[in-house]
Amino acid sequence: MHNAMRHRLSLGELACAGGLLATGAFVVIYGLRYPLVSDGVVGPGLMPMMSGLALTGASAVLVWKALRGGAAADAADAAQGGDSPDAELSLGDFSEDEGGASGKPTTVAGILVLLLLTALLAPVFGLIPMLGLLVFVCVLVFEREGLLAAVLMTAGCMAVSWLLFGVLFEVPMPTGSAWHALGF
Repeated sequence: MHNAMRHRLSLGELACAGGLLATGAFVVIYGLRYPLVSDGVVGPGLMPMMSGLALTGASAVLVWKALRGGAAADAADAAQGGDSPDAELSLGDFSEDEGGASGKPTTVAGILVLLLLTALLAPVFGLIPMLGLLVFVCVLVFEREGLLAAVLMTAGCMAVSWLLFGVLFEVPMPTGSAWHALGF
């Protein structure tokens, strides 16, 4: 029974790490649409490329550990004949809210789907509104905070994103073709 639980956990970790790997690769490829250097200074494509490379590298290590960890855990269980007091710890061992939704496969999958939708719909509805919607849904649905907290966090994140990237760094962000079609 313990082997079956570990094997399922390893498959879940592999699926999440694979999803993050695909997301990182997507961010790198999508970020290359913008120049890395513009007029001799850092261009708007450098940050997405660096973030995507970091996510790709970290998730590649997680994929490798999930592939290696499942086989190593099965071999260790077979050799020791069951549970080991020296078994590897996982992030679930340090969870503060045992009954919370964080870490559940549906929560992780939901957030990955929302990230993908945000990236795909940013050219249509704009980057800042899509990031705001992402924060709103994550806070309200996955974190189960109240409506007021979700609205305040969304407004704060949208304002900071606009100030940081639009005003301070002067990064051209997609405003959204839907807004242009409506005359904004």
